[in-house]
Amino acid sequence: MNKIEFPNYEKLSRLPISEQLKPFYAKYDEKKEYIDENGLIYCLKCHAPKITIINYGADKLVVPCPCKCVLEQRIKREQQEFEERQREL
Repeated sequence: MNKIEFPNYEKLSRLPISEQLKPFYAKYDEKKEYIDENGLIYCLKCHAPKITIINYGADKLVVPCPCKCVLEQRIKREQQEFEERQREL
């Protein structure tokens, strides 16, 4: 997953959702993702959201979130790294 950094969440949350989505759309990969009817990006493999909208005070904020297959890969990698460390002890 491409890391997207936003330096000022308070300022960003005041932007319309359509403006907040632009950085995500710029990194959109149609070979791995699709956009649903609400404009959110989903994983083409596991169909889980890759971005979500959260409440940020009185405003809304679009944020990245790992899909199921990315989480599974991360868990598997961390388990392997843990097992390697245990063998080294």
